[in-house]
Amino acid sequence: MKSRDVNTVLLITRDRLARADVRTRRKVRVVTVRAEPRPAVDDFPSLVETALRLSDGKGRTFARRLGACLRLAYNLSGGAPGLLPQIQLRRTDRDLRLVVPGELRRSLGDITARRLESAAEAFDLKSVILSA
Repeated sequence: MKSRDVNTVLLITRDRLARADVRTRRKVRVVTVRAEPRPAVDDFPSLVETALRLSDGKGRTFARRLGACLRLAYNLSGGAPGLLPQIQLRRTDRDLRLVVPGELRRSLGDITARRLESAAEAFDLKSVILSA
């Protein structure tokens, strides 16, 4: 039996939580959408609980990894304008490596190291910062 490809998108808007599952089977795409009212902004635990109910395990893992990498990229792009195009993020079997030009290595702060560590932990890897 052929496995189905499933992609899930979780969207949080001002007033709704929506989940869309896109399944591909025999070259046909089927989209299933579920939506719920978004809890009050001050009810953050309820918001997280509802979002977790709408996503599956793979979706949560993907969201955690994506969020950690986006926080790292945000930190790098805000900390030193023009730095982001000059760096590389490489994944090996054991490490998540941030490769930066040697002259810019000193401009990275502790927050960047913590963001890289969080991203590496999301992939069950060790974080390494290297100079190019």
